[in-house]
Amino acid sequence: MNIKNQIIKIIDSQEFKDELTKINQNYFNLKQESFIRNRILEQLNYVFNNKNLNYRALAEYPRENRTKTDLSIINVNDGLAAYKIEFKYSFSKDFKKDRDYVNFINRDYDDRNSNMFILIVAHLDIDEKKEYDKKWGVKNGLAKYVSK
Repeated sequence: MNIKNQIIKIIDSQEFKDELTKINQNYFNLKQESFIRNRILEQLNYVFNNKNLNYRALAEYPRENRTKTDLSIINVNDGLAAYKIEFKYSFSKDFKKDRDYVNFINRDYDDRNSNMFILIVAHLDIDEKKEYDKKWGVKNGLAKYVSK
């Protein structure tokens, strides 16, 4: 099984897009990296179980040298991480405030000896977001991290 292709298939699916809508509706005041990662993890394990494959997706594993990998695919036969994926959730304004952003990302990826890196960039309509936050009484909302 090609894990990279399976992850792309999950991300491209209508089911995943529907799940992203639910995540946005329920966690609009939070960075959503872990929720998105968990949804991919759940879908991967569903595929592994239904196809009787000897793999299991685990979050925040392995933990080595004070770091942890966001998502690992473990080979059940030997317990080793067969594929490691690092996630990064950023806002569109993050790219402007840190000129060394690419090096920051590369270090994060390299430190965990990852096979894949998934960058999630949140970009939204600032005025719409402020109005939505105001409606629900959310102070200091995430709109301040979004680039115009």
